[in-house]
Amino acid sequence: MRLPWLIRFRLRQIRRRSQTGLLLYGIFNSSVRTISKYTPIIVVREVVAAPGTGTVAADARPRLLARIRRRRERTRTLCMCSSTSKFPKWVALDPGPHDLRFVAFRRRTQSSFDQRFVLLSGDILVAICKPIDAKIIFTKRRSADVWHLGTVSSVITS
Repeated sequence: MRLPWLIRFRLRQIRRRSQTGLLLYGIFNSSVRTISKYTPIIVVREVVAAPGTGTVAADARPRLLARIRRRRERTRTLCMCSSTSKFPKWVALDPGPHDLRFVAFRRRTQSSFDQRFVLLSGDILVAICKPIDAKIIFTKRRSADVWHLGTVSSVITS
């Protein structure tokens, strides 16, 4: 996939400064002026373990176990993007491991997945999402959100 020019422009700025972090961009088919309750929102959160979390017995019921896990993990919203914000979102992160949750919200549904990344000093994680468009009349609609993830090193060699 060829990166959109806004991402390439922002990547050049970040690489010159040798920063480490996350660059999020959403490709929406709706216009900026179309504000609707159906437009999707893209969010990236960092999953942070709650202090004092221990292990849970393996014989616990699945529903109870899922509820306990949700309570134990805390999330911190790093950045979000919607159809009204056409520019890439940048957030600086410390080098090291990061457990990230990528979420695409719509009015009644959402999709999410978790991914662990280890960023070195000067690495840039680029996340591009093409979410499902909620209201498309004349063309065939995608059945799933499409995410493109990758890391770019900010070290420029001559």
